Amino acid sequence: MLLYHPLRKTYDDLAFVFQYRFDGEHGTLIETDRELFAGQIVILKDISEYAIIVDKVWEENGEKYFSHKSAENVIVRARVPKK
Repeated sequence: MLLYHPLRKTYDDLAFVFQYRFDGEHGTLIETDRELFAGQIVILKDISEYAIIVDKVWEENGEKYFSHKSAENVIVRARVPKK
């Protein structure tokens, strides 16, 4: 079971760091804790804390890039009912 809270506390201590740019050479640079591949869901910190789905990943001139789509309809918030 994957919970958001345990993920959140690991942002500052990534064991490995991979750098990617959104949608081309002028896109925002992000750091991830693993290599990206299509279909992954990425939870972004410091960019409005939202989630995206990796669409395509490519490399040009030693730089890594990826395209994405919104995960708004995939991520579901849930809780145990209040009594």
